[in-house]
Formats: sequence, C-alpha cells, structure tokens
Amino acid sequence: MFILSLLLFVGGMALLGLAISLPVAPGVFFALGILVLSLGIALPIHFGGTPGAAGRWSISRKDS
Repeated sequence: MFILSLLLFVGGMALLGLAISLPVAPGVFFALGILVLSLGIALPIHFGGTPGAAGRWSISRKDS
C-alpha cells in the first residue's frame, strides 16, 4: 500500500510539472495530476490504519 501510494503521489507531482511544459491540453494534465496526487494521499488514509482502530475511538467504550 505504501509503495502504491508513493508512486501515485510522485506520478501526480510529475503530471503537475509536466502540465506546465506541454503545449497541448495543459489543463487536462494539470487536472489529472491533481486527481492522481489526491488518490495517492487518500489511499493510505482510507485503507490504512490498524485493526480495531474504530474500537479505540468509539464513544460507547465502557472502560473509561
């Protein structure tokens, strides 16, 4: 998961940088770069975490 998100993050940054130098459709590559970059950030947030993390932050815990 880490390698995939790192590759997506770096690829999104590369697309953002490439969009500046392209004479054809820079807006498309810029938007694609933003989407790939945010996907690289969102994957570890959404799928990452430790098992049982929801239980640690639950309001209904009885041991406090």
